[in-house]
Amino acid sequence: MKNVKGLPVIGPNTGATSLHKSGANNVFWVRTNYDFEVERLVRFADTLGLKRIALAYPDDPFGQAVLVSFRGALANHGLMPVGIASTPNTASLEVEPAARQLAGMQAQVLIMSLAGTMPALHKAYRAAGGAAVCLGLSVSGSASNILQLAQSQSKPIFSVIVPAPNAQRFALVRRYQRDMLASGFDSMSLLSLEGYVDAAVLVEGLRNAGPKVDRESLIAGLESLSDFDLGGVRMRFGKGRREGNTYTDIVTVDANGKLKS
Repeated sequence: MKNVKGLPVIGPNTGATSLHKSGANNVFWVRTNYDFEVERLVRFADTLGLKRIALAYPDDPFGQAVLVSFRGALANHGLMPVGIASTPNTASLEVEPAARQLAGMQAQVLIMSLAGTMPALHKAYRAAGGAAVCLGLSVSGSASNILQLAQSQSKPIFSVIVPAPNAQRFALVRRYQRDMLASGFDSMSLLSLEGYVDAAVLVEGLRNAGPKVDRESLIAGLESLSDFDLGGVRMRFGKGRREGNTYTDIVTVDANGKLKS
């Protein structure tokens, strides 16, 4: 995310806190960082009185970023991890060793910071006798993952950084659904809603950039979005402030693969 001759970059698809805090003046973060997401999950567990929390993460830069956020969130709540286990990397389906290790920890809550391989780990963990409440980050909530996980009896709970795409109480979601249908798309997802928010931020930044748009004026236009309400989600950018979004929520999955918040 280095400054490539000042080219504005809007909405990179990562929550790695180290990147969010890197100080790149040209990068405007629309996605909430992992610190916020993991804190939301730990707070959810702590509120329910569930203190024995474990983590599954891939042993790669993505997983290491979440591990740092996990340790920080537990420390904020005066907790220690009951256990931590890793898979080889984000793409690896070699999940059984980690599943067996996690099943023996007697955790009450298991945070699975995996992306596409989360359903495989969840299935292996249950098969190994793991009984913890399973929580996932927003990167785990792809449409294909949700459909797979909807078939399981004990479905994971997810953190999200945009509202569920069927949460019609949000004006943002109603507008997104209308525009998707008008464009010929009837499949709604967290990922496409996040992209829709990215595009809305860019358009508003262009509107505020003035009649002559260049890199400098677009950055100024984006900085002017100090309290941009998209319809239930607010972006707060500014001079020296490049993380616009702090929205997080908790959603569940029903038997039909629909998200419920």
